[in-house]
Amino acid sequence: MQGTFQEKRRKLAQILETTYLCLFAVLLLYIFLGIASFPIPWKSITLNADGKTVFWAKVLFEAPYYLLQIIVLLRFVVQEKYELKKMFTAAIVFISGYYLWTASEHRRLLLFWLLILGAWKIPFQKVIKVFVRVIGPMMIVTTFCAVVGLIDDYTYTRADFIRHSFGIVSPTNYGAMVFFLVLCWWYLRREKMTWKEILGVFGIAVFLHLGCHARCSTVLTAVAGILMGMEKMLKERKHPFFISDVLVLSPVLAAIGMTVLTIMYQGTPMQQKLDQLLSNRLDLGKKAFDIFSLTPFGQYIRLFSNAENLGVEYYFYIDSTYLQLIIMYGVVILGVVLLVFLLIGCRAKAQKDWIFLWIIGLIAAHSIIEQHLVELPYCPFVIALLADTEVKPGLKIKEIFGKVWTRN
Repeated sequence: MQGTFQEKRRKLAQILETTYLCLFAVLLLYIFLGIASFPIPWKSITLNADGKTVFWAKVLFEAPYYLLQIIVLLRFVVQEKYELKKMFTAAIVFISGYYLWTASEHRRLLLFWLLILGAWKIPFQKVIKVFVRVIGPMMIVTTFCAVVGLIDDYTYTRADFIRHSFGIVSPTNYGAMVFFLVLCWWYLRREKMTWKEILGVFGIAVFLHLGCHARCSTVLTAVAGILMGMEKMLKERKHPFFISDVLVLSPVLAAIGMTVLTIMYQGTPMQQKLDQLLSNRLDLGKKAFDIFSLTPFGQYIRLFSNAENLGVEYYFYIDSTYLQLIIMYGVVILGVVLLVFLLIGCRAKAQKDWIFLWIIGLIAAHSIIEQHLVELPYCPFVIALLADTEVKPGLKIKEIFGKVWTRN
């Protein structure tokens, strides 16, 4: 009888894990379609005749994400083996996240917090596999539809360049999404990355430059290709010990550096050259610091990008993740995000997961100029906090796409 009960509980735990991954896929797809230019009449789908959100859309897509909360709760109640210490930790994480959401009113924080909790003890390889399976094909379809004219391809000009967004809200967003997909692919493939794939990464960097002129994503995609080749050649050779510490601390160092440089920005010739290198992030960030005061949980700021077509004189957008977090989300939120990545990095170092450490370093550098560190469906790596990140052999391509995503 005891064995039968344990077997039923094990099967139910597996069902709940699968349900979480499926729900994660649905949320990814929904948010992706929200930033793509497919003419989907969301209001007629999600609203009733009275203008209120229909029940299924409310519990699935709106904060406080009731369905996701239920699945997360059941995953902790139904387990093969109860671990009180980890459950206590998860309870603290949930309470903290819920408080941060109510204090800041940013629903994105609650969504990420629930996704982090829901991924508890799930192999992170599975989470990334779901991400690649959903976002990868959707990016291919969206790009194709934009190129052949089935959906809008928003274009912008920079000097003599025509910048294509290929069906996404902006060229830089498209470039960022491709960049994070490359990192996810590397995380899954690991030592099985071939030289053809690495060459393909450089080809992607060239495509981003010619098609989007997304400089940050282009350069860092090329850097990722260099690191992939280096890791393939190094194999079992040891890395310099201090590099792992730098990579673990890279989000914190980048945040401190960007904040200090912005606050100290006075427009001197040397600072202007650095600002130009950082795509005017220092100048725009300095304006934000001059106008808005720092608060624990942030404030609403109306941002104006090129999408509004108001002209250069009205452009005001805080692109840097670190500046956006500290000004719009608050000092506390920035501290929590950096702590999460610090914990993830420390565990990757302890597990000697050099590929994950390089990925963290690349994400930290990307976040200096762009704002996608805690945005779905761009960067899923923050979900690794409570997931099982034990280093496993890289997956074959048929293992990524040829089996159901819930299998190891």
